[in-house]
This record gives sequence, structure tokens and C-alpha cells, in this order.
Amino acid sequence: MISNYISNGSFEKHSGFGCPYFWWSLDTLNSHYTYLNVCNNTVPYQFNTVFQQPHSGNAFILTTVYYAKSHIRGYPRNRLRKLLKKNSVYCVTFFVNIANTSTYGIDGFGLFFGSSQLDTITKYTIPLTYLTPQVSNPKGFSITDTLGWTMVTGTFVANGDEKYAFLGNFLANGAVDSVLINPAHFPAVFTDACFDDVSCIEMELPAYAGKDTAVMWGDSA
Repeated sequence: MISNYISNGSFEKHSGFGCPYFWWSLDTLNSHYTYLNVCNNTVPYQFNTVFQQPHSGNAFILTTVYYAKSHIRGYPRNRLRKLLKKNSVYCVTFFVNIANTSTYGIDGFGLFFGSSQLDTITKYTIPLTYLTPQVSNPKGFSITDTLGWTMVTGTFVANGDEKYAFLGNFLANGAVDSVLINPAHFPAVFTDACFDDVSCIEMELPAYAGKDTAVMWGDSA
């Protein structure tokens, strides 16, 4: 029985070479995200970009989600542990933190689930506006917190062919709602974001509190 369909959703398992298992980008030869882990001394401080503790555990990832004057974006891709079940309802959650150097916070955070047809995508750093994430941050509610983690969550009904999950901003630059948080890096207008604890859980899972164990008075369970 699978609880979380996202493989390595907390980014804890890694190859030892700066790459978490089961996470790539649309281009498998280029990650387009940065892996941060206590074990490689990049947490909590990383290249004057982010000073952050993980939401849980030892690791998280960082990528560019918005750059107003260019098409520079990362879309971390996860290979699901198993195809989602047709017509089943899934609860999706992920946590976002805005990197300290970002000039703006934005509202365009989403998680898109798709089939193997996404293997045909070749332009992987431009805004993927033709994909509509099943779960996203509410429009107009920009995430601006550079200190704590903000949870994005929602539910959706699966088609049954979902093989991958993609994190990122799927809005066109002109459609992004942005809030100024740090003018120090003008004229650059950009948002770098950290992600952690990504999950996709089937809502119809049977309740399970552990194995039934019979005990006698004085026993220790």
C-alpha cells in the first residue's frame, strides 16, 4: 500500500553527488535546480542566495520560478512511485520558501501531474503556460515569506495515466501577481524559491493505526 505517491518527497535520499533520487528536470541532462543538504554543508547557507533550515529533515531544493525579463525557470520533475488510480481523489501538499535575495514574492506556485507524453517537451526553461497544475497557490495570494515555510495544498481527481509530477510556476510572466520584498537587486526582477516535503496521498486509503496486539495486565506494549 502506497501512502505518498511522490518519490523522495522530502529530498532526503540522494546520490552523494548533489542530486536527490527520483528528481530531475524536463531535461534529464540538466537539473535546473540546486540541491541543498546539511550533509554537503549547503544548509542553512548557500552562495549568498538562501539562509534557510529545511521544513523537515536535512534537505530541500532551490530553483528560479520567475524572471520578468527573461524565460529562466526550473521545473523539478518527479517520477511517481506508481501511476495514479483513475477517478481516485488525491490530497497534494508542498511547502514553499522564498529565497532571501529574491526581489519579489509571487502567487504562481503549482504542482502539475502528467503522463509520459510530457517526455516530448523540449523547451524546458520557458513558462509552461499550456500546462494547468492540478494544485496551485490561490491566484492573487503571493507568497513572500523568506523566513518560514508556506504550505500549498489541494485535492484533485486523477485521470489514471499520471506518471510524473512537476513543481514550478506555470503562469505567463504577465499573469504573475508579484509583491516587492527586496529592492536590493534591482533592476533584476526575479523569484527564487525553495521546496520541501512534497506529497500526493490517496484520500480513500483505509485507516490503519498499526498491528493489533493483545496484552495482559503488567505487559508492556
